[in-house]
Amino acid sequence: MKAYGIPRNLDAEFPDKGDIKLYGFSTTDRCSKADRGKNKARRLWKKIERTAAKAGIRKELETF
Repeated sequence: MKAYGIPRNLDAEFPDKGDIKLYGFSTTDRCSKADRGKNKARRLWKKIERTAAKAGIRKELETF
């Protein structure tokens, strides 16, 4: 299952530490430093996906 808003590319399929932080993926280690930006990253990707979805809906509505 693909996380909401995460692009489908090799970075997301085989993440390293930087990709985990960028996309807000969960990790097996529960280090507080690693978890600080996770929610922020998840909100960012969800916002990007919602904006794209709204633009698609507006485009379809304009064709009528």
